Amino acid sequence: MPMNDEKNTYGQSRTYAAMIIHPLHNSATPDKLQALILLYTVLWAPLSSVWPSVVDIHRCSSQGPLGAWSCRVRKPKMATVLRSSLSMTTLLLLLLMIAGRAESHTSKLNAATKEVLDILRDPLKYDNGVMAANETGPLEAELQLFFREIDIDDIHEQVTVDMTFRMIWKDSRLAFTTPGVPYVTITEPELAWFPDPFFKHAISTQQQMTMLPQNYLRVYRDGRLVFSTRLILLLSCDMDFSRFPHDVQLCSIPIASYGYTIEDLIFYLKDTSVTVASGKILSTNFFVDRIFTDSCNSKTSTGVYSCEKVDLRINRLVTSYILEWYLPCVFLVIVTGMSELVVASEFLTRVLMTLVPLITLAMYAGIYALLTTASVPYFRPLDIFSSISLLVIFLQLLRVVILHYYAQRKIKEERGELLPRHPRDDFLETIIVNADNIAKYTLIAFYLLFVLVYIIAYST
Repeated sequence: MPMNDEKNTYGQSRTYAAMIIHPLHNSATPDKLQALILLYTVLWAPLSSVWPSVVDIHRCSSQGPLGAWSCRVRKPKMATVLRSSLSMTTLLLLLLMIAGRAESHTSKLNAATKEVLDILRDPLKYDNGVMAANETGPLEAELQLFFREIDIDDIHEQVTVDMTFRMIWKDSRLAFTTPGVPYVTITEPELAWFPDPFFKHAISTQQQMTMLPQNYLRVYRDGRLVFSTRLILLLSCDMDFSRFPHDVQLCSIPIASYGYTIEDLIFYLKDTSVTVASGKILSTNFFVDRIFTDSCNSKTSTGVYSCEKVDLRINRLVTSYILEWYLPCVFLVIVTGMSELVVASEFLTRVLMTLVPLITLAMYAGIYALLTTASVPYFRPLDIFSSISLLVIFLQLLRVVILHYYAQRKIKEERGELLPRHPRDDFLETIIVNADNIAKYTLIAFYLLFVLVYIIAYST
């Protein structure tokens, strides 16, 4: 029976040790583990040797009216002492093993990093002015783009892109031999040779910085290199506003080699080379719904240069234009039409109900177009909608003025203030009165039909 207790206790000690060590396994460093072992050596080990000699207060009870206490004591058995020592020894051994593994991995990583840095800094072994060699043909470099944020400025026809840009190529000169290390990270990427990409439509390029530039160079055992950096690009984008504000823009980001022709360097993009931060990127009044990639090799007088491009299809959000433009235009036309509910004798009221919307819409259209849209030499759907709305309001104002004129003329004729009417005047008045009844309903039908056709034409 004592032998079984010792076996169970040994198994429990390993379990307890594993529960303590497992959370430290992935984040263990030599300093942390050595400090933990030192703490055990100074505090726990002496305590475990003294603890068995301390009496065990086994059972206590109160006796008598004054509440006096009576306790039984017992000393621990020798098996308890052995089990305690065995548990502490097991824990110490496991900690030492993990500390050795962590220290071994760190030392290997440092050794591999030093090996690569020695190659980079030795001019006899490496020259960053000489491009990486590829014995089978031109050097191939994969491009990767990770879009974090995209902001579209349609007034100036520019796009601002916040992205992580990566290049992957192979330079066998930087292959290292330290075992057990898949790759090393170099924080001084300028020591190595780089391909020379540039963004053809870039107005400005800015590399993000915190305390240090946000970039790194990762070197793998076989000499494969991954360079990663975070950039903010201001790009020009030719936009077509012939369907504004129901337009879809296509902005291209071509990336080409500046100095190496396709005989020396070739860029390429995989299907998974372009990704976005959250599936769909939203901007002010825009969202990017699709991303395309294509080749765009450029031919100049000095040769053919490798080029890859990323096309962003940008859709405009129409909701804000409905609230800020379409509904105000329609409401102003409705206010103008409500002037028909005012009796003809209230001429001033009827004029104000048509003249004020006309002036308001004319001023609002000019200010809105100046502040929120790009200046283009052609009519856009928004311009057509505002022009038709202005035309309807103006025609209604013209109706009100003409009807008031003939009404006043008739009153003056009845008072004898005017010369006798010519038969031609009677005929003209009859035509105007009949035309007014027709025009009143024609304007309403025309505007409703126009809005319906506009919605059908630009909703697809």
